[in-house]
Amino acid sequence: MARPRGTINVVCQNPRCKYYLKEKGKDIIKSGKYSTGHQRYYCKHCRTYFMETKGTPLYRRRLSEEEIIQICKLLV
Repeated sequence: MARPRGTINVVCQNPRCKYYLKEKGKDIIKSGKYSTGHQRYYCKHCRTYFMETKGTPLYRRRLSEEEIIQICKLLV
C-alpha cells in the first residue's frame, strides 16, 4: 500500500510564474536537497528550482537557521 503524500506549504518563488506567491503546493514537488541541507523544490509550471528560504533574510546564508536566530536575539 502506498504511503499518502504530505502537503507542501511552499509557493513558487519565480516572479514570471503564473502561480508566483499564490497557491501553496500548486504543482510544486520536492527535488532533493542542496549541499547546505535545505530542501530543493521544483515548480512544474515555470520549470524552475528554488529553496523555500528564497526572498527571506536566511537565503544564501552559510549560517544555520539556529545561528541566525541566536544573532537576532543578541541584537535585540
